[in-house]
Amino acid sequence: MAVTATIQQEKYQTLLTTPSGNFMADEHIETGGTQQGMNPHELLLSSLAACTAITLRMYADRKAWPITQIQVQVDITAEGDAEKGTVITRSIQLNGSYTPEQAERMLYIANHCPIHKILSGTMHILTSLNTLT
Repeated sequence: MAVTATIQQEKYQTLLTTPSGNFMADEHIETGGTQQGMNPHELLLSSLAACTAITLRMYADRKAWPITQIQVQVDITAEGDAEKGTVITRSIQLNGSYTPEQAERMLYIANHCPIHKILSGTMHILTSLNTLT
């Protein structure tokens, strides 16, 4: 899976091309953008929130638990350097009928969604530059 970001001269509208379709990223008006899409921080947080919600929905459905709605809110509460790290808070709200044991299991499952694993694990980003003339 690859995502391509293309930006031209319009501040800071960036076309994101994915296997699922295209959408726009941008910066907020306060930072010079036109706010035509989510900014990079929002995209990152959206990935974690969506992955958590989807993972929990899949699990609840597989177990046939009567959870009617799952809401996940995430926020970056501290952006640190390499030593201090970055802190992301995640709050999950479950609606429906469930036991305390089921809620505890859902919390466990949330911490094992694929994006959570990526963000909390060791990560390496390999970058190359291809110049065009």
